Amino acid sequence: MSDPVALLSPCGFGNLGDAAILDSAIAAVRRRLPNARPVAFTMNPDDTRARHGIEAHPILGFSRPFYPVNEVGGARRRVGPRASAWLARVPPLRKLRTLAATVAAERAHEAACAVALAGCRLVIVAGGGQLDELWGGPWAHPFALWRWSAIARRVGARFVALSVGTGKLASPLGRRFARRALAGAAVVSFRDAGSRRLAEEAGVVAAGTAALAPDLAYAVPRPTSAPAARRARPLVAVSPIAHHDPRAWPDEDARAYTAHVQMFAELARRLLADGADVAFFTTNRSDGDTVADVRAALGPADAARVVVADTSGVERLLSFLETADAVVACRLHGVLLSHVAARPVVALAYERKVEALMADMGEDAACLPLASTDGPRLHAVVAGVLGARPGPNAAIRARVDERATRVERQYDELLGSRRD
Repeated sequence: MSDPVALLSPCGFGNLGDAAILDSAIAAVRRRLPNARPVAFTMNPDDTRARHGIEAHPILGFSRPFYPVNEVGGARRRVGPRASAWLARVPPLRKLRTLAATVAAERAHEAACAVALAGCRLVIVAGGGQLDELWGGPWAHPFALWRWSAIARRVGARFVALSVGTGKLASPLGRRFARRALAGAAVVSFRDAGSRRLAEEAGVVAAGTAALAPDLAYAVPRPTSAPAARRARPLVAVSPIAHHDPRAWPDEDARAYTAHVQMFAELARRLLADGADVAFFTTNRSDGDTVADVRAALGPADAARVVVADTSGVERLLSFLETADAVVACRLHGVLLSHVAARPVVALAYERKVEALMADMGEDAACLPLASTDGPRLHAVVAGVLGARPGPNAAIRARVDERATRVERQYDELLGSRRD
């Protein structure tokens, strides 16, 4: 059997940005190492197998709040007998039992990973905002990265981190896990200068030691379908986000979330009144509820005039984006993949990373703060984009191609030259 190349990603629950990054990494391995076998370690191996067609295993042996890891292959077995009723009512004993079960499950998981990685010589932290503890705290992904650096050493594999982003690393423990993980990395690159600076300020990497390389999703395999026919009316593709949604976001704020919903509804009403078509789409499963909330805020008449696009996979997403004249998006990869489709984007930045992406692409003027933008202001910017340069944009395409070339060069340096 061919030797595995391990790909680490906290994906598996419908985030198409992470899926695009994994598609990019899988294609890179297959094009350069035809005798190697990509093996993913993710939060939802069932989804990974079905979506990407490769072998997959859990990234951790336990779950955390906002960091669910599916039980697959017995890697997260229940350890010990069920607690009796009186034991469950004694908090210190309950916590001790939970800790013991978690430690036992993680040891079993590490042993299972070592078996799955027999013959592995390379473990890749595959892009994305992986230096982050917002989703689950320091014992979620920061801990996972540290554990994987140790697993890589145990099996004799190189541990590398490619084009990663830095999010929230607020706790000393989260910073310690991230620092110890990257200390064992043979290669570390960041997807933007801001991410590198934040990692340096947090003491995760030493100043001047890590490279910069664009987001791996710039090199995602692109659809080969024919260009869409020109539409009679302009189509604006709109992607609301579940930011602050109490049902889906750790940093919840019901009032702010309601304001976002009303802003997207107002934008859709104004675009429909202008004679444009509007299609909602998502790049993350949790945003589906937000789309439903926006349509409810529109009312039955206007809601019947908008469509919800099927963007359940990366290829479907890119094919849909190629039909749009302009895009409104919030999530980083909703913006980035719209650029991959060469479409002009009005970005609503909810985090630094979105502002950094738009600045890097020379699109600062079309980047608005999500927290303080209202429907009329957003509509004015979108209308300006439609009036100035709707549809495919040659300048955006050229910038994307240049970044894709740099991503491929990083793959070449790590894996060797392409053989296809």
